[in-house]
Amino acid sequence: MWTPNRPQAEWVAIVRVTIGAIVGVGSFSKNLGKGLYTPAGLRRLDNYYIKASPLAGGVEGKMMGLMAVTRPRWRLL
Repeated sequence: MWTPNRPQAEWVAIVRVTIGAIVGVGSFSKNLGKGLYTPAGLRRLDNYYIKASPLAGGVEGKMMGLMAVTRPRWRLL
C-alpha cells in the first residue's frame, strides 16, 4: 500500500494554499478596481448577468431581474 511522504504532502499543501491566496488577492484587487464592491457596482454586475443569461428573454429572466432588485444589500460596518 502506497502512503504519501509526509514532508512532500505538507509542501504540496503549502503550495496550494499559496496559489489560492495569490488568485484570491488578485481577484479581489481587480474587482475593487472595477468598483464591484459598491451598491452601484453590484447593480451593474447583476444587470450584466441578467442580460447575458440565456434565460433573459423569458419568464425566468424576469424572475432573475426581480430577485436582483429585491435582494438585500449588505453593508460593511
